[in-house]
Amino acid sequence: MGKAKSSLIVGWRLVGKHVAVVGGDLEAQRRVETAISAGACVTVFATEITPAIEIQVKENQIGYYNQISPDDLSGIDMVLATIGDCEASRELASQCRSKGIPVHVADVRALCDFWFPSVYQDGPLQIAVSTNGYGPALGGRLRDYLGARVPANFRSALMAFNDLRGELRKVDGSGDRTRRMKWMTNFARSTSLSSIAGLDEEKKSELIASYVAGEGNLLSGVDERVDHGLASLILVGAGPGDPKLLTVAAVEALHHADLVVADRLVPAQILQLVECELRIAPKFPGKAELAQSKIYEWTETALAEGKSVVRLKVGDPFVFGRGGEEMEHFSRLGYSPSVIPGVSSALAAPALSGISLTQRGVADQVVICTGVGKGGSKASLPDYRAESTLVLLMAVKSLSSICSRLMEEHGYPAGTPVSVVESASRLGQREVSGSVGLFSKNENCQDLVAPAVVVIGSCAATSSAKFANELLQDVATG
Repeated sequence: MGKAKSSLIVGWRLVGKHVAVVGGDLEAQRRVETAISAGACVTVFATEITPAIEIQVKENQIGYYNQISPDDLSGIDMVLATIGDCEASRELASQCRSKGIPVHVADVRALCDFWFPSVYQDGPLQIAVSTNGYGPALGGRLRDYLGARVPANFRSALMAFNDLRGELRKVDGSGDRTRRMKWMTNFARSTSLSSIAGLDEEKKSELIASYVAGEGNLLSGVDERVDHGLASLILVGAGPGDPKLLTVAAVEALHHADLVVADRLVPAQILQLVECELRIAPKFPGKAELAQSKIYEWTETALAEGKSVVRLKVGDPFVFGRGGEEMEHFSRLGYSPSVIPGVSSALAAPALSGISLTQRGVADQVVICTGVGKGGSKASLPDYRAESTLVLLMAVKSLSSICSRLMEEHGYPAGTPVSVVESASRLGQREVSGSVGLFSKNENCQDLVAPAVVVIGSCAATSSAKFANELLQDVATG
């Protein structure tokens, strides 16, 4: 068997060109969308078409005929066929070649003049992966892998670079194209993406002046941090615990990572989705700072090796998850972390227990607080407001003293309702109810277990579970 020949990958400008799509199935629908997005004029030839194609025809976005003849190929610049009839496909391909029209026949590699690569696109950036028709699905897998590793600020840097390139061309009086291209190449390779993405008018003027003067292309007063290749860091929210409450983006990030650094409280059901190396932060009481140092060490080592790292946090990274601190830490090292928000337990736990945090005539404000301050100090708590709902995270161990403080220092009535939702969305979820006065006396506090969310306020008495229990009691008693 001879060595397989590769194809020439090019970008084909289809603006104003005429493309014929022969076929009306879902694959044809995708071909129509591809051609339209490239600016082509599209005509569909098929006896039956999908509802989506039918809408495009009715809205005059594309042309349509229920059959095709050799005369219909006149003036056509490209043919995309998705018909399943092998003989008809072979005849169509032959007619196209006789007229010099490039043709692609879906799923019949031997009849194709070209193939469609799997494309990742973000604005003007396109990454094309071609298997030369040998395995399009595997090509799509590699496309997703590469796309997930594109730095978050690459698009911004690309747009800024293009602006600088255009302005430099305007002022280049020498007309020395070779010198200008070399200068731009050196700038692209020696300047961090963060600096390129952050180019403003003043910095661009500085660069242009240095070029005109025949000087180098480094920006003065700019933190020129080293680029880190394809290394990437994503802060991912794992939600309250149930894997089904992960976002689609979170699942994709986990599948594409080289290393996942997870919080200790992330449940096993979510960790089972991890297919790469997994490290779990040893965050135990009194050891938080030591564990955070270990997290930084693991992550920095992996990033230095060019790996894609997912920092997996329970709930949402930016709701008492130290997400902001970690963003600042890695930004100082020259990385550009991205964030995939998670469903915060502060909102999910009450909802899963049937507690509406806001309700007309009951509460028009939600205040989310931590139950423990920095270094184990007392948390800052809000003053009482009848129309507010207070949500406390990390508060079960100090709930009794918190409730006492709410009454003594912040004006909360002893009868203010309290609901504690344990293990929200997980096996064993339960709700313990009471009042600020009861919990201040340590009642119902002894057996509370983290993770738990505390809801305080009138809305804490609106649980659907309470209503259901009352209804069952009514039914039981007739």
